[in-house]
Amino acid sequence: MESILAEGGSPLYLDEFKSIIVGNWGSFCNSLDLTKQEFEHHMTIVNRMRYDAHAKDVDEKSFDKARVSLNELEVAF
Repeated sequence: MESILAEGGSPLYLDEFKSIIVGNWGSFCNSLDLTKQEFEHHMTIVNRMRYDAHAKDVDEKSFDKARVSLNELEVAF
């Protein structure tokens, strides 16, 4: 799992990674410290803020929201 999550280590897009985990939630639910709904929420927030995929300006409130979600995901993994 660590190699898949390493920067530049995954051949998957973030949304594909989310779909795999959500689609196989039974295999991941005991490994993550989030509910399925929390995981989906945080992944959606982070994916919306990805500069590499979505070239746009982000206001400070949205950036702070993404930072919280990134932290939640990091702790969960």
